Amino acid sequence: MAEKSLASWVQRLAGVRKTLGREPTLAELLRLCSMHKMSEAEVQTQAKSWARANISTDGPRFD
Repeated sequence: MAEKSLASWVQRLAGVRKTLGREPTLAELLRLCSMHKMSEAEVQTQAKSWARANISTDGPRFD
């Protein structure tokens, strides 16, 4: 299901590129991103990624 969400994001970017006739700027991408509603699959994938990134590595902490 995450692939379907990714495909829709890719399709959305392709549409923006086609409409603009160029690569979108960072500001345009941020505006587009703010309008994107994450699917349940995307939320779960992000949560798993966040959890993996925050697993203790027994390394030094810098916070």
